Amino acid sequence: MKQLLGLIAISMCFSLHAQDSWIQVDSMNGPPKSVTTSFVLQDTGYVIGGFLDNEFTRKMYSYNPIQNDWDDETSLSGETGSGNSRGSAVSFAIENKAYVGLGQGNTAGYYTDFWEYDAATEAWTQIADFAGTGRRGAVAFAINGFGYVGTGQDATGLKKDFYKYDPSTNSWTQLNDFIGTARKYAVGFTMGGQAYVGTGYDGVYKNDFYMYLAEFDTWVVRASIPDVGKSGAVGWGSFPTAFICTGEDPAGNVTSDLWEFNYYSNAWVQKADF
Repeated sequence: MKQLLGLIAISMCFSLHAQDSWIQVDSMNGPPKSVTTSFVLQDTGYVIGGFLDNEFTRKMYSYNPIQNDWDDETSLSGETGSGNSRGSAVSFAIENKAYVGLGQGNTAGYYTDFWEYDAATEAWTQIADFAGTGRRGAVAFAINGFGYVGTGQDATGLKKDFYKYDPSTNSWTQLNDFIGTARKYAVGFTMGGQAYVGTGYDGVYKNDFYMYLAEFDTWVVRASIPDVGKSGAVGWGSFPTAFICTGEDPAGNVTSDLWEFNYYSNAWVQKADF
């Protein structure tokens, strides 16, 4: 549900953020689920994987905001990929293709594999495994034709390493570490040619926020959210404003608050609750 909220918010933020209001849209196909991942291709949103009542799934659904309707799509890894169900995975989109990987599944706690999805052919292709350790609860985003993946939790604990994926060579390169603390279930998204990572859990719930400059492989500290920390929130951006919403707070409450960040003022303002 948390990634689903982020998906819908991305598709509607241009028309809604000026109004500071929410409009309910069509509910997603299939049963309720948590720890999904999502991406956008050609103005269509996709939600994939997640955890049902007692097991993980690899099912994928697409959302058309013009028709306000969901469709069933080819499951992760295709017709023969029954062992690839997972939650707490990551995803990013480059041009007309999406990339999904990592997470945990019904038989494995930490995956390293990655898959490419071509919406034109509805086909999945396995690509090079992630260069870091298998993990769940990481963040991912894409900038200028490259994918970026980092943070999360592996078998040894919390992580802060980051990697870049080049689809032209099907290869991963390790980058400078994230400058915040090692953490899981942070928010990661792009806005205006930069990426942003913040919040999450490093033993305590975090409210810090950082900007990533891909051309320099450099992280910059930005203003923290003026609120208690949170884990498992969603985030999206429409330059010059970014948004972080929902999540779990230090008391274990699932929240509905929405915060707006302004690039120029480096400041946060609370907006209408989800």
